[in-house]
Amino acid sequence: KAVNTAVDLIVAHFGTSRNPDVKAKLGNSWVSPNVGHLILKYLCPALRDVLQDGLKAHVLDLIIGQRRCQPWSVVEASTQPGEGGGGPFHAVGEGRVSEAFV
Repeated sequence: KAVNTAVDLIVAHFGTSRNPDVKAKLGNSWVSPNVGHLILKYLCPALRDVLQDGLKAHVLDLIIGQRRCQPWSVVEASTQPGEGGGGPFHAVGEGRVSEAFV
């Protein structure tokens, strides 16, 4: 529900104009601070809660053994190219879910 609310607010923010140039400005938090507020206040906490809910408590690390798994670990891993490139988020988009975090 929180993710839906955040998305609805952001879509409403961008829905104030049909002009692509204006929409680009609406997405720039430097020009339109409201979009930054919507993302930081609504979307980020909602996504954090979703990630925390599905994370395993610990993940096995080859060097230090078990380490506590946190949402930021998912973000870090998603920026690293994985098998086929794109990290775990690429795999999720193709219907393959990495079990390292979930």
